[in-house]
Amino acid sequence: SDVQNGSGTDALIPLLYLATMRNDGEEAQLRIERHRQQREGRGFQLLEAPTPDRLEDVPACRVILLDCLSNFTANTLFSDVCGNVRDDGCRNIGDGRNGGKTVLEVTEKILRLRDRCKHLVIVADAVFSDGMVYEWETERYIRILGDICAILARQAEYIIEVVFGLPVFLRKAERRKNGETDISETDTPDADTPDANGGGVSR
Repeated sequence: SDVQNGSGTDALIPLLYLATMRNDGEEAQLRIERHRQQREGRGFQLLEAPTPDRLEDVPACRVILLDCLSNFTANTLFSDVCGNVRDDGCRNIGDGRNGGKTVLEVTEKILRLRDRCKHLVIVADAVFSDGMVYEWETERYIRILGDICAILARQAEYIIEVVFGLPVFLRKAERRKNGETDISETDTPDADTPDANGGGVSR
């Protein structure tokens, strides 16, 4: 990690990149290196945060970019902080006890980041509509990720879907001179469905 915990407005970090991918193999190392090259020269400082407990170390920032929610959720759901596979899973997808715990843990920790920055941007993969049927663990993960995206989407001023590299605004907030915010939506998915993909949260 490149940053240390700090406080006070004079200690604000301009751009903080929260990296959620675990460096646990050759493929992961290649992706991490590619991401580092893409960020090079853009002014980001790095903090590795693969699990919710690492978000406690986030310092005061102007902008936080969390990349990505999909990895972060998977790390939380499938393993504990020591990297061991959780033994509290339920093979009945309809039993949401443990899934609800993951949803609560992830959303609470991420939403608390808003108190540490001026703008919070969250990247999420759209894994909800490929038409495939997976094993119960993956199906459960997809539904939990969808629930998390829906909760974050309800809090977002902007929701942006990136299509072939082009931004499509599903929700866009515009600030008036009096400080109030107008939010306009275009074909925004129902935030109560697991298909609602929260592409960004900003405040």
